[in-house]
Amino acid sequence: GIQSHISGEMYMSAVGVQMVHVPYKGTIQAVNDLVTGQLQVVFSDMVPAIPQIKAGKLRALAVTSTERSATLPDLPTMVEAGVPGFNAGVWWSVLAPKGTPSDIITRLNAELAKVVKHTEVMDTYKRLGVNTEHSTPSQVMERVRAEGPQMIKIFKEAGVEPE
Repeated sequence: GIQSHISGEMYMSAVGVQMVHVPYKGTIQAVNDLVTGQLQVVFSDMVPAIPQIKAGKLRALAVTSTERSATLPDLPTMVEAGVPGFNAGVWWSVLAPKGTPSDIITRLNAELAKVVKHTEVMDTYKRLGVNTEHSTPSQVMERVRAEGPQMIKIFKEAGVEPE
């Protein structure tokens, strides 16, 4: 997947090493190939990796986010593991069409805030290795503006062309 590829590119750029990118349609097959010894390292999201880690078939080295995972709290972040400033944590946002009235945006944001606080939702996300966080629309835009230039730089270094 693209996030795994970008995480790997960010790591190579941060530590000055070269690795061969092996394209996969998703991380499940890549994780399976890591278990069978066909790959040496994979940047994976938590969902396919957690069962293999808990079964003792894989050794997790670090999480790529700035905070430790609630699911694997003993696993260090990349920064804690010695890669200064590394942050390839994945985040999602809910988008609305340009021109959506601000009262609709405000209501949608308030309802989403309620949903992510439900115990069942939080438990599901924790089981999947996802840390939950609610942001305001302005906080999301600040994050896009802050992280956008870094992503563009990584894409260019990796030779990734917009499609």
